[in-house]
Formats: sequence, C-alpha cells, structure tokens
Amino acid sequence: MRYRFILVLILFPVFLCSSQRLTVLTYRMAPGDSTKPVRSTHQYLGVQANQLLNQLFSLGNNNAVVTNPYLIIYSVNSARTGVGLNMGLGYTVHSTDDKSDPNTTRSTTISSFSTRVGVEKKSLLSKKWQASYGFDLLYNNEDDHTSTSSKFQFNSNSSDSNSNTSYFGFGPRVALNFFITEKILLGTEATYYFKSIKVSQKITNTSTSVTIDPTTGQQSSQTSSSTIDTSQKATDFALKVPVALFLMLKF
Repeated sequence: MRYRFILVLILFPVFLCSSQRLTVLTYRMAPGDSTKPVRSTHQYLGVQANQLLNQLFSLGNNNAVVTNPYLIIYSVNSARTGVGLNMGLGYTVHSTDDKSDPNTTRSTTISSFSTRVGVEKKSLLSKKWQASYGFDLLYNNEDDHTSTSSKFQFNSNSSDSNSNTSYFGFGPRVALNFFITEKILLGTEATYYFKSIKVSQKITNTSTSVTIDPTTGQQSSQTSSSTIDTSQKATDFALKVPVALFLMLKF
C-alpha cells in the first residue's frame, strides 16, 4: 500500500506541472491580430462508460469482460503536432460481510489502485475519426483482506488472510476515437503492456479448544496459532483488445 502513495506523490507533481505549463500555452495570439486567440493545445478528459452505454442502449447480450483498470483518462496535446502527455487513473473498493451461517462470519475487503503516465500523438483520420498512439509507464496495486471466524460449542477458530498483488510495467497503446459532436468523443483502445508482477500472501490461523475435566468439572483452554507466508514473482506480456469504451470531453 505504501508504495502506491509514494509513486503518486512522485508522478503527480511532474505530470501536473507539465500539464499546467501546456495549459498556460493553450491560447496564443494570432499573428497580426492582438484580439483573436488561437488554441495551441487541446485537452481531453474521459471516463470509462461501458455500464452507462449498456443501460442507455440495452446491450444486455454483451458479455465481454472489461479488464481495463483505468476509470478516468486525461491528456493534453499540441493543436499543431498532436504530441502530448496522457494519464490514466483507477481506484475501486469492494467489501462484503457474510453472516449467513450463524456459527461463522466472514468479511472481505478488496481495494485496487491503478495509474499510468505516458506520451502520445493524436492524428485526425477524417472529420469524424481520430487515432492516437503512445507509450506508457504503469503501476498497479491490489490488496485483498479476508477475515473468518467460527465458533462451535466451546471451540473457536479464526483465520486472517492478507494478499497483495502489485506490478510495474510499460508498453505501447493505440486508441481510436469517434467525434459524436465537436466536443464529445467516444473512444476505445488496445494495449500491449509488459508487466513485472509480485504476489505475496500471509495467512494466520488461530484455534482455541476448551476441555472439561469429567472428575472436577474444571475447564481448561488451549490456543494454537500458525502462520503461512508466501511470495512469488511473475511476468506478463499480453495484448489487450479494445473492450473498454471511454466517453470523452474535448476542451
């Protein structure tokens, strides 16, 4: 978890400073006309809109799983060359509490944070179509905490599981956007990212048993605990086909 915040603290100032510098240059004065501004950069802000589009257009038969972790994308590009910076962010939290069994309770919290930063170039293919290609650096961190406790008569058991999956990566990205209006676009993207993945897990089990002396009736308890700690590394280099749809605003 702590590496996520360190990375954000490092990347955000660099990205925002660059964006602010380009934003200041968004308008420049046209030659020979001190009153007519000419835009020198374009900015794009988009959100992942698959669920919204499914609701609006009743795409109930679309069973494609969206694995793109970036819920918000942003880019700022030169109006003349199309070259610019882009960024993607995603953060989700999912919690469940299962008390369906009166003797057992189970709670799970899964949180995931994803970010990417890169350079890109946008080009118009026609009046309605725009393509972009670029190269990104990416980071992802996912934590999964599950706590389980059970009790039967005088005996009790508890289990606490913490797993973490994180990766750094890089690779190319290609996107295709359609102009719904002059300022509103609908786009999708394909990526070919290399990822260096680390997975770690720690499971702690604790059990308590109570015995009763049949002669004296005196109770005695015994508690035992065990811990399993594992870690592994892997790499992934895979093509992600265009599945996620982004609704974007150009300004």
